Amino acid sequence: MAETRKFRNPVIPGFAPDPSVIFVDGVFYLATSSFHVFPGIPIYASTNLQEWKHIGNAINRKGQLSLHDAETSVMPLDTGSIMVATAGLFAPTIRHHNGTFYIICTNATRKDDTFSLDNFYISTTDIWSGTWSDPIHFDFSGIDPSLFFDDDGRVYVQGCWMIDRLQQPSCTIKQFEIDIQFGRPLSETREIWGGFAKYDTEGPHIYKHSGYYYLLVAEGGTFEHHLLSIGRSKSIWGPYESCESNPVMTADGKPEEYIQNIGHGPVGDYGRAISAPADVDWVYIRDPDFDKYVFDGEGDNRIFKLCASQSSISSNTGTVTFVGRRQRSLNASASVTLDISGAGSKSVSAGLALYKDALRHVSLAYDFESFQLIFDVTTTSEEKEQRFTIPFESGVATLRLRVETSPREYTFFYRGDENGLREVAGKVQVANVVAREMTGPIFGLFAQARDVNDVGKEVLFERFLVEDS
Repeated sequence: MAETRKFRNPVIPGFAPDPSVIFVDGVFYLATSSFHVFPGIPIYASTNLQEWKHIGNAINRKGQLSLHDAETSVMPLDTGSIMVATAGLFAPTIRHHNGTFYIICTNATRKDDTFSLDNFYISTTDIWSGTWSDPIHFDFSGIDPSLFFDDDGRVYVQGCWMIDRLQQPSCTIKQFEIDIQFGRPLSETREIWGGFAKYDTEGPHIYKHSGYYYLLVAEGGTFEHHLLSIGRSKSIWGPYESCESNPVMTADGKPEEYIQNIGHGPVGDYGRAISAPADVDWVYIRDPDFDKYVFDGEGDNRIFKLCASQSSISSNTGTVTFVGRRQRSLNASASVTLDISGAGSKSVSAGLALYKDALRHVSLAYDFESFQLIFDVTTTSEEKEQRFTIPFESGVATLRLRVETSPREYTFFYRGDENGLREVAGKVQVANVVAREMTGPIFGLFAQARDVNDVGKEVLFERFLVEDS
């Protein structure tokens, strides 16, 4: 009788989409999408598929690539609904071959309604060191690239070849042989399978077993109709025979299932102690200017000095002064102490934000010019934006700002100095900051100057804590 195994979910909570997994020398390594966030492509490690540690990020140097134009936009779908789509780094595939780790990925950019796709791969021989190579770029007009290393030494790239997002089938799976050292194509790019459902066929991965090539794909759109299907062929070029049991995994039509929207997935088999480097989970928006950040101290007593940027967290491109951590729990909190003792004569506002993207964020900020707290909600929901100010008493040197979350709402609080009474600044329903989307929530600190003459003015934060309840 087969053993029944129980797993706690989610195994990696909070903003960890499109997971790709490999198993090397007793350790599972997992990479996820990161979109507009830097550093990009988080890497996690586990020996048992339950306890995962964030060990680094594959895109960790600004010189590797630019996220400047990783815009967020409202995209119409063929179903008549909309999706809040964010460009940047999405759907990476991680592979290991002959002692080298590879990650292949798409960097999507959108500017002035022009959508561009830059496909690339990076490599390292020591995944724990964080020393990933510069990208090797290759020409492919699609997304979701994957690598397959065949027994004869040949290497192939498979990917989702995009046609028209408002028509179906909107994409199919194409493939070409690649020179893995230089990124040069060694064959033409050919269609190898349209899938089982022939609806948004994407996320391809090839596996070889007993003389057959198995092509696993995601289909049905990335939401409630998402599914996994598989085909097989004696030749890597096809034709691929669809499995009679397709779809092999889906939650479509099963609202009682705990895990929904199942799609992208690798094949795996069913643990040494793992230690992760500190501070690999701090995140920034797009291309950060690190001259605008100074961190002093360690742990809960760390001091954050942020220099105000002219761009705000509503800016859809470029550099924004913002640093934060992913929200990892439905019941969580984030809090920080803001020094306002130097208030006055500056067009600077700074504070605490719940940030998803340029179109959806909630913030509680102190305006150093008007001496007021400003609660601001920016959303794509029908509730639209809300903004109001809270007069604040003079003579206070610090403000304690806090946000608490539940599955239904975010509540923002403030108090003056350590002994002040805690007051509610505002609330927002979780439903008003979620959508058919790609990104997840981040708790963060920000500083913005309305006047160009105040760009670079320093704001001091202390005791920034992000905690699970």
